[in-house]
Amino acid sequence: MPAYNFKAQFAPAVEAGQKLCTIRGRAAVVGTKAYLYTGMRTKACRKLGQGTIAHCAAITVGYAQDGCPRAVFGRHKMNFNEFSALAIADGFETTRDMVDWFRDQYKFSAPTADGGKDVFSGFMITWELDK
Repeated sequence: MPAYNFKAQFAPAVEAGQKLCTIRGRAAVVGTKAYLYTGMRTKACRKLGQGTIAHCAAITVGYAQDGCPRAVFGRHKMNFNEFSALAIADGFETTRDMVDWFRDQYKFSAPTADGGKDVFSGFMITWELDK
């Protein structure tokens, strides 16, 4: 029964049922309950909703050597349209906004000249809201 905390910028979309996914460092078990909050561990803690985990798959987001945002979902390298749709579903305006947010949160840097991998690898978790 995972509890997910969302930053204030994402809370309205989660509460309205518009954001039904999150990318996290840990996998989730399909079929378990997900409890959705904002402000956890503060006096401002508020429950946004709850749902049932519907899907969980590996995802990597970062910048390619050419400086373009990229994402790999499972083993599938997402094309621009797929990645754009994912970024919007996850609460971002563009793929660059999404990668920059993950870079800032998880402290990875731009690709290195020697081909080093500086990306965020985690899990894309989706849920269906409980009625």
